[in-house]
Amino acid sequence: MNQRGFAAVLILYAVAALAVLGALWGAWHKIDHWENAAVREARSERDLALSRLKECADARAADQKRASDLALLWSAQVDKTEQAARQRKEAHEATFAVLQDRARSVRAGGTVRFSPDAWRLFADASNQANATGAAPVSEAPPDSVPDAAEAPRYSNFDEGEFRTFVVTAAQAYADAVNQHRECVTFYEALRGQAQAVP
Repeated sequence: MNQRGFAAVLILYAVAALAVLGALWGAWHKIDHWENAAVREARSERDLALSRLKECADARAADQKRASDLALLWSAQVDKTEQAARQRKEAHEATFAVLQDRARSVRAGGTVRFSPDAWRLFADASNQANATGAAPVSEAPPDSVPDAAEAPRYSNFDEGEFRTFVVTAAQAYADAVNQHRECVTFYEALRGQAQAVP
């Protein structure tokens, strides 16, 4: 083999070695790039999952704070409503105590045909039961008293017992109306406060 042939073989081996090295480098680059891309994709998925987890934790904390705030508002509104109900009940009990005293002091007629004082008492008790606030007790004369022919058939009913019964019934009705109003007021106040809590 001559020198020229040796150089050609050497160049041929060098080109083949460069081609093999180039192929190996290309394969390594492709594998390295694929691995890095997979790692970057896994990291971005991890970061996305962590950010979603943080959003969920923040949302949960906000929900727990809102629930806590609502519970505090509920408790405060319960206390406020109970206090208002107690005050209103005390005022009604005082008013109806006066009406009960009047019922006992009205002179009895002995029949079902009621005296004008009794009719006035019944009207005051009815007005007080239907009043939205503490209504003043009226001293105005009542409407005309019905004739004896219009009287109920139980004519032997004791008027004193009936007066007490009517005042007691009016007081019970007033208590029921007041409790209903307090419930409605409580609910509306609570709903308004709940809408204000973010």
